[in-house]
Amino acid sequence: MQGRLENQIKTESKIEKLLANMPKLVSEYYLNISTSKEFRSCLEYVTKLKKFLTWYSDSNGIRIDKIDCTKIDDNDLAKYMKICEKKETSEGVRYTSFSYRRQIWSTLNSFFSYLDKKKYINGNPVRFIEYPTKKDNVKHVFLQTEDLDKMLKSIERGVGSKKAISMQNKWKERDLAIFYMFIYTGMRESALCEIDLDKIDLDNNRLEVIDKEHKTNNYTIPNKLKAYILDWLIKRTELLEGVECDALFISNRKERINQGSVRAIINKYSEEALGKKISPHRLRAAYGNMIYKKTKDIDFTRKAMKQENVSTTRIYMESDEEEVNNRVADIISEVF
Repeated sequence: MQGRLENQIKTESKIEKLLANMPKLVSEYYLNISTSKEFRSCLEYVTKLKKFLTWYSDSNGIRIDKIDCTKIDDNDLAKYMKICEKKETSEGVRYTSFSYRRQIWSTLNSFFSYLDKKKYINGNPVRFIEYPTKKDNVKHVFLQTEDLDKMLKSIERGVGSKKAISMQNKWKERDLAIFYMFIYTGMRESALCEIDLDKIDLDNNRLEVIDKEHKTNNYTIPNKLKAYILDWLIKRTELLEGVECDALFISNRKERINQGSVRAIINKYSEEALGKKISPHRLRAAYGNMIYKKTKDIDFTRKAMKQENVSTTRIYMESDEEEVNNRVADIISEVF
């Protein structure tokens, strides 16, 4: 089965389980957005709605499936948005990001806009709740080539106890191939999980991936990456022990690897190598930064990252503040 279709079926199954005990209007809303939104986006929307309705259920002593969504007003929404400003963590209570709050607002706005358009309610109550416009003061981690080299060495050595390292050795070829796939293609982790064997043409060093919005992206496979893929394909056959699987990357359950497992792999090796957990998304950013630093061509970098807008590409770029400061100092020194 095609990787993207396989993941879509799994995701839609998760959504159906979430909808099972929610009000019927939520199921109706989901059917409406599923015709235009990516299945992963639909899962995010339904998950956030479930959290809101669970809070509403607990606050009002109503079973979640008995909630009348048409009775929810702007006061209820304002209370929930206020609660969403803080979050319990293992390290105590902390403020949530404005980005997270915007996602909550957008989900609620989408749902109640639908109810309004369908005439279930007279006006969308979210219009009375201000959109969280403040920006988060986030310090992104930008990986340098030496950081990537340290991560590579941690994969080769292994992490943890002798038993843990022994288990990792069994999957070393896979983990190396995943790491190099990110570094040499900059693809999204969702796309990496959906790579099928029949989309890899090692004779011509080509790779085809179905990415966001069903867009087909083609990549050239450098010889170094090809070598790691070939090593993994040999090991993969050994590990599958005759089990049929279309996916390039598999889990220890002998099935297509998922995004959670890929994140756990990258987190594990980066924490050992760098003292902090790095997401696959940071590897994608590292890919973009390496290309931009070499070319100084933002549009070329955009194309390499398979993005539509340069403004999106710029988000991934490392700030050149230090370079600017040094140049300014040199200029002032020459002038005065």
